[in-house]
Amino acid sequence: MQRRQAGRSAGCNDDGGRIGSSRPAEAAEATDRFGNQARNLRLLPPESGAVPLLWTITPHDGTDEWIVLGFPYVAGHPPRRPWRPAELRLTTERLADAAPALATAPPGLDLQPFDAATEAEFAEWTTRLHSRDGRTPWVEAVLTLAAESSERCRGTAVVHGDLRDDNVIVGDDGTVWICDWNWPVLGAPWLDLVTVVIAAHGDGLDTDAVLADHVLTRDVDPRSIDAWLGALWCYFTTRMEDEVPHGSPHLRDHQAWMADVTCVMGMPYARSLVGSRST
Repeated sequence: MQRRQAGRSAGCNDDGGRIGSSRPAEAAEATDRFGNQARNLRLLPPESGAVPLLWTITPHDGTDEWIVLGFPYVAGHPPRRPWRPAELRLTTERLADAAPALATAPPGLDLQPFDAATEAEFAEWTTRLHSRDGRTPWVEAVLTLAAESSERCRGTAVVHGDLRDDNVIVGDDGTVWICDWNWPVLGAPWLDLVTVVIAAHGDGLDTDAVLADHVLTRDVDPRSIDAWLGALWCYFTTRMEDEVPHGSPHLRDHQAWMADVTCVMGMPYARSLVGSRST
């Protein structure tokens, strides 16, 4: 299989070659998501690490009720959990290798800037957190960091925006592939690196050392990384309370765990003010 996640399968070409395919699990939302991915994949450079798109199939009547995406077969697996140091190294090296090709958007790939993409969400986070938790010192400190992300995380690089282990394939030959380019934005080139190591931190790996040594983050102001973690915590801790989607029954549990790990991983500014998130 190209991937193990629901909505994807493997098959054969007419010539007997193996392919991978993606099909929507829930019609309206998934068709929009896969349609975005198809448009993006046609424009991303090969050096991006994206699995190249071979073809798409849509209804002959011109409706958008469903879409199927075809990819070359990739012999590999998602990173094993808990994260293994060797597979994390391969993944972070892939991001370093891809960075020059993604430093700016290729012609025709019209992406929203990071600050514009998060502006509406920030207003929602603020409303929901104040309603749920009140104006506690922790909430106000993290919202301060998240607000700073609008400036600290902006940039010209193509950012995947949802890079986690189930969007990564570690090939049997050691090549790392990045999947599900549904909602990329323009932002700082280090955002995906920070995002992908959150789960590795939760699995017990020394991600502080990774960020300190990696070419994409070693010269980044730690406050900027904390601003991104603050925005991610706001996202995870609010989304974990949304309705459980039929096609991904464990998504909200995953987001709750990611919120906890993000809280532990960084944001010393917020912790220095209040000591812990419960204060």
